[in-house]
Amino acid sequence: VVYTAGGWAYENSFTISDCFGTVLAEMTSGTNGFSGCVEVGDAYNIDLVDSYGDSWNGGSLSVDGTDYTITTDDNGGDFLSVTVGACPSGCTDPSANNYDSGAAIDDGSCTYDLVQGCTDEAACNYDADAEENDGSCTYAVEGYDCAGNCLEGVAVVYTAGSYASENSFTISSCDGTVLAEMTSGTVGFDDCVVLPDNYVVTLEDSYGDGWNTGSLSIGGVEYTILDVNGESTTNVFTTFPEGALQVNNVGECPSGCTDPSANNYDSNATVDDGSCTYDLVQGCTDEAACNYDADAEENDGSCTYAVEGYDCAGNCLEGVAVVYTAGSYASENSFTISSCDGTVLAEMTSGTVGFDDCVVLPDNYVVTLEDSYGDGWNTGSLSIGGVEYTILDVNGESTTNVFTTFEAGEL
Repeated sequence: VVYTAGGWAYENSFTISDCFGTVLAEMTSGTNGFSGCVEVGDAYNIDLVDSYGDSWNGGSLSVDGTDYTITTDDNGGDFLSVTVGACPSGCTDPSANNYDSGAAIDDGSCTYDLVQGCTDEAACNYDADAEENDGSCTYAVEGYDCAGNCLEGVAVVYTAGSYASENSFTISSCDGTVLAEMTSGTVGFDDCVVLPDNYVVTLEDSYGDGWNTGSLSIGGVEYTILDVNGESTTNVFTTFPEGALQVNNVGECPSGCTDPSANNYDSNATVDDGSCTYDLVQGCTDEAACNYDADAEENDGSCTYAVEGYDCAGNCLEGVAVVYTAGSYASENSFTISSCDGTVLAEMTSGTVGFDDCVVLPDNYVVTLEDSYGDGWNTGSLSIGGVEYTILDVNGESTTNVFTTFEAGEL
């Protein structure tokens, strides 16, 4: 019995056992390897496993000159089970008339004095004709009937795709009460939830590139966040606003005037429909605000103000706007803006930190972009006063799926 390693050998393991489950040989990891003589008998079982689930990547196991391996066609690349020879079969039930202690596989030939079956009326497979319970009774999972339907509410089931840790969701009533939530796809969710006629389903992705084939089923209705191309994929990582947040309204939440200070305030309304009326003209009464309204007689709390360092139009009060926009693998990106004498004027050590600020720049300066992996900025970019900078991939394009390293892709 000889194991030959391929790629990622540490993912590989195997067990050789006799017909009754006794382990004859095993390897817990391909890094340990295996080469030895094993007494296997005329019939035995070989079980190969790949912990990552992408096949044995060229690795193989030779048993008595026959090679075995896992390909992507074998249970998706997870495992392969093979029986060599014929294990003895017969009746394996000790309570049967014809029990065979030498049988390893039950061939359905058992005979009994009494009719066998499930005698528990509470079981899903109760058999009224059974005279003796044979231990075959099965029961519904708590909260479900025997057909797998919810006894109360509807089934809410999350199915993970790639990067499930980025996914989360909330189902809430019209007044904001949380009815169900999942903080991370690694936790998962599969339960029955009692829902009203009207509710809100909010899906979020912390990275902002969609749910990467993940999905949420609510009573058979599927929800997901598609990628920037409007598709459900695992290889498009471009971030965009709609890839981070999706709000779905189911039914119609009651609308009306939600301002308690209005003449026509509706305490039952959860959505403001803009119908509020007042004795005084409403608006922003603060002259320092961006939306100051000289006609307003009463401040309605709507005043908005410029971000520090910017005017109301979003322009820098001093200097120019320097903004980094993340692509894929943002942690690899960094930049420095320096004066001609080498003085650093602005810098970002990692795209995960980000940069969005006003910087006073001289007429002449140097912009240095770096990528620690060396394959380009993977659609990331740096804007300085409206001028865009990036490092393209080896093909001279801004993409998320070309990872060839090259000198100009690093600096």
